[in-house]
Amino acid sequence: MNGTHGRLSVKYDKKPSQEEMKIIEELANEKIRENIPIKILTLPRDETENVFGNEMYDLFPIPDNVETLKIVVIEGWNVNACNKEHTNTTGEVRKIKIRKWRFRKAKELLEISFDVEQ
Repeated sequence: MNGTHGRLSVKYDKKPSQEEMKIIEELANEKIRENIPIKILTLPRDETENVFGNEMYDLFPIPDNVETLKIVVIEGWNVNACNKEHTNTTGEVRKIKIRKWRFRKAKELLEISFDVEQ
């Protein structure tokens, strides 16, 4: 997130249609409306890997020399290692609008750019 603009990359196996992107935006905004607490945990790397496994690394590996990880947990939705700032609840975001996206077939990667609507 940078101000009111954000970008994320997710593994995706095909180029999404316009309708699928609308559904993705609707699901994201549904989670925002649920106002779910966001837990930030700071744990030793070994303990974190035992609890959450490798899925928390998502697409961006963390260098081996990092011994303590900051983990962002949205219960029932997402667990991710991330060193950025986060809101305390999903509801603080209020609403997002997907502005553009790009599917990278060779990497099976969907890059989504969005704005936070005030």
